[in-house]
Amino acid sequence: MVNRAEAPKLDSAKAARVYKDFPGYERSTFIDIMKAGGQPDDFPGLDFGPVLKTLPFRKIADFHASREKRGDRGMIPCAMCGPKEKFLEGSLVWIESRQSIALIGHCCADKENQRRAEEEYHERMERTRAEDFLLASLPLTKAALAAIDLALAVGVEAERVKAAFSRKFPAAVQALKAVSKSGGMLGHTEKIEDQFDEVGPRGLGRLNSRTITIGHLFGAGVLGTGFHPVKDLRIARSRVEALLCEETPEAALELITSSYASGDELKKAARLLIAAGRDYKHSLRHLQEFRAFFSEYNITTINEWAGHPLSDHRFSFEFRRHVNGVRINGKEGNAFDTLHLDGIALSSLPEWPVASKMDAG
Repeated sequence: MVNRAEAPKLDSAKAARVYKDFPGYERSTFIDIMKAGGQPDDFPGLDFGPVLKTLPFRKIADFHASREKRGDRGMIPCAMCGPKEKFLEGSLVWIESRQSIALIGHCCADKENQRRAEEEYHERMERTRAEDFLLASLPLTKAALAAIDLALAVGVEAERVKAAFSRKFPAAVQALKAVSKSGGMLGHTEKIEDQFDEVGPRGLGRLNSRTITIGHLFGAGVLGTGFHPVKDLRIARSRVEALLCEETPEAALELITSSYASGDELKKAARLLIAAGRDYKHSLRHLQEFRAFFSEYNITTINEWAGHPLSDHRFSFEFRRHVNGVRINGKEGNAFDTLHLDGIALSSLPEWPVASKMDAG
């Protein structure tokens, strides 16, 4: 957290505000002025120099001014290069030895000072982004955990159903995997002999063909070896549990100040929560595929495709809804079997409540 300095005072001798401590809080005010159409050199209390190029400084904010929006004002004068017009791209900086803030061009300062300022600014912005992300996200960790637990219940049932379907109807699974690999369209090819093209000594007709499309196969990814939503959800749960927080900004602030002293610890915690979101969303895509595959439309389409006169497949399915879920009656060869899906397996799941990335700043 950046502690606010005492209220700046006007130094009449320099006609610039005095900042005894680093005024990081001025960053948001400066950015707001720029977004509202203001110009960098309109910011109140600036020190216009001259400032020695060798003086160390800390960056508050970077900016790029539009030449068109400046009109007749020309380029911005640099505090380190005198009052002459100099640049459009630069930084608002705090110069500790002068206890002031100033505008300098991006290549006007001593190179070593510029390098140190860039490194410190980058590290501070990374820390601020992680801190802001955690302040907004930690109060949502209980909601995230609830979403994961609901998805886990769905995932457990989905994996059970997938395994039972593969075990009970292996020929159907093999055939549907082949369809998925060839584009996912359920259809048949019919050969047609052209009766009007009987030529040649043997009088052979030319064989043409046409494609009969039944429909698209949805959710075929559920049949593959990569379907494991429960594994990803358990990993997501362990990550969120490590960051569990009460649902108030005050609790988030307390957890941050007591547990994450360094910038590296803050960034690590933020990355942990972002990774949990990726795991959850990955599992959500798996479960959406599951619902698509075991939907009434998809099972009916598969049955129509398998039962078509041109089909050589020997399986069929019947989709039946009941009070507690769905029953799929299946026949493969001469064997009959039934697959029960608990209603929870086909339920929709909540979106991930936490932001998917840290603000770019």
